[in-house]
Amino acid sequence: MNFKKIIIAVLLILTSTTVIGQTVITGYSNRAFSVKQNFGSHFGIELKTFTNMGEFANTPFEFAMFYGFKPGEYHRFSIGFGVNINPFEDGINSFSAPIALEIFPIKEMKRFSFVLEVSPEFDAVDDINLRQMWGIRYSFGKKISE
Repeated sequence: MNFKKIIIAVLLILTSTTVIGQTVITGYSNRAFSVKQNFGSHFGIELKTFTNMGEFANTPFEFAMFYGFKPGEYHRFSIGFGVNINPFEDGINSFSAPIALEIFPIKEMKRFSFVLEVSPEFDAVDDINLRQMWGIRYSFGKKISE
């Protein structure tokens, strides 16, 4: 299976379809950058790129699907499942199970939030790692009803 073709197909589908939802961008400390598309009030997909790997050919991407629980006044909790691949090297790097907590520090400005994410990673060599990231998130578009 050629993973370069799969990642290109996924990117084309994500950028060429009309979706109803909310687009979210996140900068995770110095480790990653992501674009997330929420569908309805509970489901979303996210594409992360880990930009701290040096050369572009070593840059892995992670595609994750999330389920978001009912948000509180100042927080939102979600869990997901992801696949981490490097499209320039054929193969899957790891599978992940991200758990994210989004905190809204200002009640009147819920488009801006802080994100804390912990994710066990199961890599292709049967090794298990625990990845933690924090970041700043901004939401575009119509706010999804809660």
